[in-house]
Amino acid sequence: MPGIALERAAQAAIDRAIAKDTIELRSLSLLSCRGETERLAEYLCPGERERAARFHFLADYERYVAARAALRLQLGAFLGCDPKSLSFQYTSYDKPILERCGIEFNLSHSGDWVLFAFTRSGEIGVDIEKIRPIPDMRDVAKVNFAASEFALWEATHDADRVAAFYRCWTRKESFIKAIGEGLSCPLDSFEVSFGLHQPARLTSVEGDESLAAHWWMADLPGFLGYAAAVTACCKNVSDVYLAMSELTKADLLE
Repeated sequence: MPGIALERAAQAAIDRAIAKDTIELRSLSLLSCRGETERLAEYLCPGERERAARFHFLADYERYVAARAALRLQLGAFLGCDPKSLSFQYTSYDKPILERCGIEFNLSHSGDWVLFAFTRSGEIGVDIEKIRPIPDMRDVAKVNFAASEFALWEATHDADRVAAFYRCWTRKESFIKAIGEGLSCPLDSFEVSFGLHQPARLTSVEGDESLAAHWWMADLPGFLGYAAAVTACCKNVSDVYLAMSELTKADLLE
């Protein structure tokens, strides 16, 4: 069963009713789970264990097991049920969902971090990426950013250009993960803000600002060397409460 701290965190979320426009954002450092992979694997269903076994590299195996076990434990605490009993369905783009549970959720992992986002407000997506230069960054930006985004990115000062790329990328990824279409949704079909001092915001979809009006977006601070963002569909984007907390091994395992 999950640790007491996780149960208390879930109860706090319930006390807030994971209210209509409340976003619960949990982070997990994989370093805190080192040596506990096989204990965490006990929470996975046979299909998840089979998928985990297909990973060629140990780090990928451990990341997948920790992420899926932590997701099950948190949802079990939210819903008051055995995390092993949860039966996920998957969209055609492999996004996990729980039908008729009343909670929308998403997860993302990169490097040493896994992020989990939960809400009752509507569709939600989260993305985290380790910031590192890539040789073909300009080509990637040109193909995937909207024309105005690419022009802004090219005009960015050299000292901020890599970070700006990941600010834009994580904000865009969090949106397409929220709508559940993955990279089948062209990244250049919508636009986000990503200037150095600009708040995260979805500015337009297919050139229409009104289609972006009910989407709330935020950067997620506190992950040194990473960029992270969350996007959710909310009725009142000006009144969203973001509750951030970090999970530990004690939260997951007694």
